[in-house]
Amino acid sequence: MKYKGIVRLLIILTVFLLSGCIRMEGAYEMLSEVASDESSALDGNSPDLAEGTAADETAVQTDTAASVRPVMGDGNADFEGFAYLYADEISAEAGNEETEAMANESLVVYVPRSGHNESEGSYITADALGADFRISLNGIELPYDLHEKTTKENLEYVLKSLETTVIYNDTYGNLEVSKVESLGEYACRATAFYVEYDESYDVNNVRYNTYFLKKLSESNIVLVQISVRSEAATEQTESLIQELESFYGFDIEWNADAASQKLDDSESEPEANMVFEWELVFELPAGWRKDDSLGSDNEAVYVNSQSQWYSSMIYMEKYYSQDVQVLGEFTSEEMELALLSAFEIQRKGDYDNLQVSFIYDSVFHSAVKLSATTLYEGNEEEVVTMYAIFEGQYMYLIKGVDYEGTAGAEAVRQIFISARFED
Repeated sequence: MKYKGIVRLLIILTVFLLSGCIRMEGAYEMLSEVASDESSALDGNSPDLAEGTAADETAVQTDTAASVRPVMGDGNADFEGFAYLYADEISAEAGNEETEAMANESLVVYVPRSGHNESEGSYITADALGADFRISLNGIELPYDLHEKTTKENLEYVLKSLETTVIYNDTYGNLEVSKVESLGEYACRATAFYVEYDESYDVNNVRYNTYFLKKLSESNIVLVQISVRSEAATEQTESLIQELESFYGFDIEWNADAASQKLDDSESEPEANMVFEWELVFELPAGWRKDDSLGSDNEAVYVNSQSQWYSSMIYMEKYYSQDVQVLGEFTSEEMELALLSAFEIQRKGDYDNLQVSFIYDSVFHSAVKLSATTLYEGNEEEVVTMYAIFEGQYMYLIKGVDYEGTAGAEAVRQIFISARFED
């Protein structure tokens, strides 16, 4: 890389991520040049799928189809054995890689019977027995380059969008999001729980959300979203869930007793505080406080009052440089290569589990997440998680350090999700 100023910024990132000390004096002189002639590319190979949408399968006799319990993808629209579901169809345009032509492809789906259904070609929504249902084919909930990403990456994008929505909406809180679970090679599932205030009825709900994403063919991806509301669920909700699980082939989260307990817990938990740091405003999780004795004008330190011996810490720094704007325009491949090169030269392998990932759906111009495991003072392991925000000529660094547990990593994740620039 030929820009000396950019190299300095990269060194600041590496030192800040991989050092337990917040002071950065001398960081600018620690590296004069980073050579990076290598290149990286995303794996563009697509799997040769063994299954399709069943659109070209041979038609079966109606009486046989009506008695055989269907599953998504078999094209059976004649089954009459569901008590709570009916057959419908969604369709979407999809490109053919060989002919480069657009074609309209359809999929038979089974949808909850409801007086509040909405159908619009590529998606269908329904609200029945306290369960909000939505299914879409190549839907707008997915990233624009969805076919270039794995099913796991696509579902992670959906979850990040949910996190942003919950954080920025005052009627939501206590969000818990699971990791994405792979269900075979071409499908995955995830869950999310949160408390929602219903203004219409002046009551709190606990929402149990389940997300299922499946790649049906090279050009078609289906996303199923089911959200069960605690205050609207009935004794029949479980039967509806069983029928949906039977057709779509994944487990749907719902537990009435756990929902009631979660609602009770949320009403007794302390609220998070909205904090201003420079131009940033963010939600500081409960239990954290700022320690002014450890910071300065461009440095801020937060400690967890619930952890012993400061086993978890949060460090924040703000930097100004004309080169930040150039660094913020890097592609994910360029950024990853540059940071990995800088880390290797800076630490000479004195770290483990280094991960660099771009964040595509944040409110900021450019942002990247970095994490690694290092040795503190040569023998004590520390896990660091950092978010770097590039905005104009400013770089903001938010780092969580954990010597025990994961409180720091969880806190900086919530801070980043909630962070925005003051209006």
